[in-house]
Amino acid sequence: MDQSHEHCKKEIAEYVAYELRMMNALYDHDVFDDVTEGLKTYGTSKTLDELGIERNAVLESFLLHSRVLLDFLTGTEKYSDDIVASQFVDQPKHSTWERIRKNLLQKYKDKICIKMTNGKSLGLKKLLHKRLAHLTTTRILIPDELKGWDREEIKTFVEECFNDFLEFLPEDRKAWFVTMSE
Repeated sequence: MDQSHEHCKKEIAEYVAYELRMMNALYDHDVFDDVTEGLKTYGTSKTLDELGIERNAVLESFLLHSRVLLDFLTGTEKYSDDIVASQFVDQPKHSTWERIRKNLLQKYKDKICIKMTNGKSLGLKKLLHKRLAHLTTTRILIPDELKGWDREEIKTFVEECFNDFLEFLPEDRKAWFVTMSE
């Protein structure tokens, strides 16, 4: 294994698999049942405001784990301790993976593109950065009817990207991710 793959270890793969398990568990969380079901599930002691807070907390956690996975899959090493998917891909497939990674990055930037009130558009990558990870004035430029998150579309996109990544791994490394993410 060459120097650029020093992070390619089963112990690191466990953290990636954790992110995938968390994203899936949060996607399936029962807080996303309709409000009536939520009141039944959590009892009448919770107000609608409390359910909204809990729902937002679960949603934001789902989005954060999705973002971590997408940045892992589409990112490059900015810092020496960054973990990115390309570190797990061996030659000769590495250059092909780089083309795929760049294509996935472009899709990540373009996915779920919304038009703001100032006429500019934001894709999923910027939406996650501007609405989840940073306090920005961009938040007020998003029309109210577009402020929701399509959890299913995001989850499906992450899974498609992850499956593309798995296709480039040697069988022994693929098993690190598949068996730990179940």
